[in-house]
Amino acid sequence: LKFATRAGNVKNVATTNIVEDPRRQIEAKDKEIERLRALLSKFVSEDGSTDISVLTSLQEKLNDATVEVDSLRVEAKQLREDLKVERLQKKQLLGILKQRQDERYEYRADGSLSRQGSSGRASRTP
Repeated sequence: LKFATRAGNVKNVATTNIVEDPRRQIEAKDKEIERLRALLSKFVSEDGSTDISVLTSLQEKLNDATVEVDSLRVEAKQLREDLKVERLQKKQLLGILKQRQDERYEYRADGSLSRQGSSGRASRTP
């Protein structure tokens, strides 16, 4: 019975080897080459020289973004630490609150619950 249950849980996933047509692969590579040439032509002027100002601008944007990401990482780390401290404080405060609540009430030997009054004497609660 156990074997039948385990055998019923077996799942086979069939996969096939995909053999692509070499012509399609060549066409895909040609399209990629054309895309890259078009991208490159945005950075190369008519005379074949590279437009450094565009590349410099992109590099500056990248550097600014990197600095911002690093700043956000530091801020996130600080927020995680602050959250950890606040959770610990909350846990401590809840412990103190529970302790004070437990001090206000006491169980008598007969099983009844009594509450400590402001005068320090126990008063019976219904």
